[in-house]
Amino acid sequence: EKCLKLALSEIFPKNHLLNCAIHIQRNVRTKFGGKAAKWVNDICKAYSTRREDELFAKTEKVSEAACDYLKEIPAKEWRSTEWLRDPKLPPRFGITSSNISESANSMFEEARGLSWLDCIDSMLDKLSPRITTLRIANKCKSGVVPNIHAVLKKRFDNCANFQVLELEDDDSNYKIIRSAYKAGERPRVHHLNVNTRTCSCGVWQDHCVHCVDAMAFSRLIRNQSLHEILASEVSDYYRYEYEIL
Repeated sequence: EKCLKLALSEIFPKNHLLNCAIHIQRNVRTKFGGKAAKWVNDICKAYSTRREDELFAKTEKVSEAACDYLKEIPAKEWRSTEWLRDPKLPPRFGITSSNISESANSMFEEARGLSWLDCIDSMLDKLSPRITTLRIANKCKSGVVPNIHAVLKKRFDNCANFQVLELEDDDSNYKIIRSAYKAGERPRVHHLNVNTRTCSCGVWQDHCVHCVDAMAFSRLIRNQSLHEILASEVSDYYRYEYEIL
């Protein structure tokens, strides 16, 4: 169904196409074997170009053909390093597979065999009760949803001993040295740009919520409390108020 890709690009020119990393991995496994497919997911999620090169090199040792196959797939359609090269790309919110689409397909399975009008009615019949139920359940709630709150609290607690070094006298570029979690472990280092809201770890720009490095900056440099960070630094997508619109 490759014609769908061309049709979508023509009808929705502003739509950003992404390939499913799981499907790419399955294709590599089928064509070149399981060992060649081992690092596909890691390549997809790597925000470091150096790490990406290391993973490609490992794949190439197993199968040069598999490595060539992966590099022929347009990078912006599946590789996270493209979000470092092109800041105009939209966030993915950590989504690298088509699981959400497939879950939606299973919800609307009955509608797929109907005429277009009956199909739309069937989909609305599925969605309307779901939306109403969620709106009623969350009506009196406000603020950041619990799972994101828990993630950010853990990052706030974990970053207390990080080092935050200003690289330039412009309050924008910082080096974050994470404290080692195990004895003898080498501390991880990431670079933060506060103006563009990006981090070399990739989480901040991809998820629209503070990574642990951005959390260290807010806590240790701006002296913000967790409450202040939750109030001002979390995307509306993670708030109850957005859920019940």
